[in-house]
Amino acid sequence: MRSPLRLKAEEFELLVGEIFRQDGFEVEKTDRREGAKEDLVLLRDGRRTLVHCKQWRHRSVGIAEIREFACSLMREDLPGRAGIIVTPSRFTSPAKLQASNIGLTLVNGHDLEERRQRVRRSEPCRDCGEPVILNLSPRGRWNQDAAHHCNAHDEP
Repeated sequence: MRSPLRLKAEEFELLVGEIFRQDGFEVEKTDRREGAKEDLVLLRDGRRTLVHCKQWRHRSVGIAEIREFACSLMREDLPGRAGIIVTPSRFTSPAKLQASNIGLTLVNGHDLEERRQRVRRSEPCRDCGEPVILNLSPRGRWNQDAAHHCNAHDEP
């Protein structure tokens, strides 16, 4: 399986969304409006949570990104605990401290892999009904990849 560090930003967002979907959230991908930092909106039990994905390979997420995302939450009239920042990389110590003070949840690459393993389960393929699990497809996209070969999964 290819590391999340090697995924394109949009592929990383799809992976994160699928992990949360399998964890019981309704997931909406946002359209990029000016000033918006959220990539995904999670809905569950009447609560709305915004997710900001930072697909950085060689750079840690710092305090500036935490503050910018906190401003997005404020614009949406949401508390800090309604925000999650996900990166396959790391967070700086000042970023962790600021996020803790605000109430943001931070998910680094290790945490993301733990979540992926926890929610990874077999589901029926939408096309053929055979069991599939969250994985990386042979074409390099995160999706539901069959344990068997299904031509429906190979289509772009």
